[in-house]
Amino acid sequence: MAVTPSLIISTLASVLNTTALPGWAHGLMVNHAFLGRVPFRQGPARIQIPVKSALNANVAAIAESTDLTSMGGYSVRKLPEVQYKRYAAVAHVDNLIKAVSENGGVANTPDLMTDEVMDALDALKDKINTDLMYQASGTGYGDSDNGVQGICSILDDDNTYALVARGSNAWWAPYVNDYASNRNLTKALMRDILEELQGSRGVNPSAIWSGVEIANKYREMMDDQVRYMTTQVGDIQAQSLAFGNTPILEIPQYPTNRMDFVHESDFSLQWLKQRVEYSDGKIVEGAFRVEQQKPDTDSTMVSIVIYLQLVCRNPWRQGSLQDVE
Repeated sequence: MAVTPSLIISTLASVLNTTALPGWAHGLMVNHAFLGRVPFRQGPARIQIPVKSALNANVAAIAESTDLTSMGGYSVRKLPEVQYKRYAAVAHVDNLIKAVSENGGVANTPDLMTDEVMDALDALKDKINTDLMYQASGTGYGDSDNGVQGICSILDDDNTYALVARGSNAWWAPYVNDYASNRNLTKALMRDILEELQGSRGVNPSAIWSGVEIANKYREMMDDQVRYMTTQVGDIQAQSLAFGNTPILEIPQYPTNRMDFVHESDFSLQWLKQRVEYSDGKIVEGAFRVEQQKPDTDSTMVSIVIYLQLVCRNPWRQGSLQDVE
C-alpha cells in the first residue's frame, strides 16, 4: 500500500502527542523554565480562577436584640480569566534533499523530515522558555502581546492580569518592593517581603526564584553565614541556598535584578487539548496540532501548533523583590 502524506502526518501527530510530549515537557519544565517545580498539564476549555476579593465579615458577638439582617460585609466573588496563547513551529525540507536522505545520502539521518520536526520542537521549547522569563519595561509578555504572560508580568502590582486591572484591585496583586533604580541586595529587603507575606497575608512561600547573578550576590552578602538545604531541583535532590527555611532556586535565564518569593502550588503551565481528524480517518488528540502545509515550492512543510499559558491562581499570595543587585 502506498503511504500517503496524510498517513505520515497523522502518525507523526500521534507520536508527538504520546511518545514525544512527556520528554518535550520534561525538557521545558525541568531543564529550562522552573526546574520541575511548576507542573505542565492539560488545562480546561477556559482558564477561570474563582476567587474572593472580599471575605465574609458577617461575624460578631451579638446581643439577643441584634437585627441579623443589618450585619454588613458579605463576601465578594470574582472570576478572573486567563487567555491561552498560541505558538507555532514550522519544519521545512527541500524535497530533493529529502529524497537524498531517504536514499541514504545524508549521514545518520534516514528521515530528514522527522529530524527537522524534532529540531522545530526544540526551538519551540526554547521560545516558550524565553517568553516565560521575558523581562522588559512595559507588558511583560513574550516578545509581543501574542506570547504567554511571563513571570515578570504576573508578579507585578500595577498592570492587568487575567483581565483584572491590579492598580485598582489590590486583592489581585502580589506584594512588590521595587525602586526607581537598582539598590544593593540586603537581608532587610528580603525580610520585608517575608514579613508582609507571613504576617499580613498569612502565607509561607515555598521557594524564592532567582537568577544566578542575584543568588551569587546573596552568597557574597551572607559570606560564612550562608545556609543550604536539601530540595528538589529538576529530577534530583540537591543542596540549595536558603533564606531562613525557604529554599532559593537558581533558575537558568531567570529575569535579572529580582528575587520572587512564591507559593509554587499556585503556578502551572497549562495547555489546551486539540482534536484533529486527518484525511486517513485517524483522530489524534493532545497538546500539539500537526498539519502538512502546501508551499509553492518543491518542498515539504509541516506545522506544529500548541495553545498554552502560564497560570497563577492567586497572585496575592506572592511577593517580589525588584531592582536589586
